[in-house]
Amino acid sequence: MDLFTDMNLEPAPLPAAFYNSTNIKGAELKQAKADATKQDALVLASMTRLRRAGASDVWRDLSEAFLLTSVRRSINGLKERGLVVKTGDRQKGVTKASEIVWEFKEQAA
Repeated sequence: MDLFTDMNLEPAPLPAAFYNSTNIKGAELKQAKADATKQDALVLASMTRLRRAGASDVWRDLSEAFLLTSVRRSINGLKERGLVVKTGDRQKGVTKASEIVWEFKEQAA
């Protein structure tokens, strides 16, 4: 399932799906980038299902399969691509801290 392709979205370089903070190389780096891109697609799929959600809601919807901070990074990437927008609302997340509520933005066909 490649929701980006299904939605006729062009690849966007911003922001990076994977930050190489540990300076990995070669096949390991290639795999890490592929995993991060797959995570972005799963977060997008979750947002299309939930329509309106905070990072904690998406994290739960994805069965807590990723770090919460990685889900936030993916949501930020979707925001940069214009796929989700801030609602102006906040909610208490799983860490009991206030978090932004996002809304999936319908794409013109």
